[in-house]
Amino acid sequence: LQGGGGAPAAGRHILHYTVLYCTILYLTVRYYREEEARQLLVAIYYTILYYTVLYCTTLYLTVRDYREEEARQLLVACRLNEAACCLRCDEWAAAAAACDAAVSRLSDPLGAEAEANVKALFRRAKARSRSSDFGAARRDLREAARLAPTNREVRELWSELRQAEERREAGGKALLAKMGAAGGR
Repeated sequence: LQGGGGAPAAGRHILHYTVLYCTILYLTVRYYREEEARQLLVAIYYTILYYTVLYCTTLYLTVRDYREEEARQLLVACRLNEAACCLRCDEWAAAAAACDAAVSRLSDPLGAEAEANVKALFRRAKARSRSSDFGAARRDLREAARLAPTNREVRELWSELRQAEERREAGGKALLAKMGAAGGR
């Protein structure tokens, strides 16, 4: 790991916390209850994420003047990875925010960086659909499908989104029916 003053230290922290995460994962599976293990792992996961973003940001600032384009692409990749981590931890708002940050760094989202844009749109749509923001998720998926019409993951998430919307609508109708039945007594 090379770079400015903070980059090597951040890189060591990433490695240290990754080893710590794996060790604690093993121990928690053996000795802790499921919810305690999940809380502990999420805390360590975010620590790893923090140092990863710190490392990428420091690296970006270090090479900004020399290779700005490569550094920007690295920062986009880091933000997309951050979003993937947040999705795995069921942190929908944080995942959407990381995708927003990635999209804002894209210089050519419809051309050379269309693949990264599709990833960001897909992950943001997934986060938004999990947080029941179906309209925004649909807009992101529509744009991702326009950029990558053969993307299997986008089509699968579109199907999941439609099913989730139907379940919510059916649940709302059932609740209204119960309220109507209770009010008629």
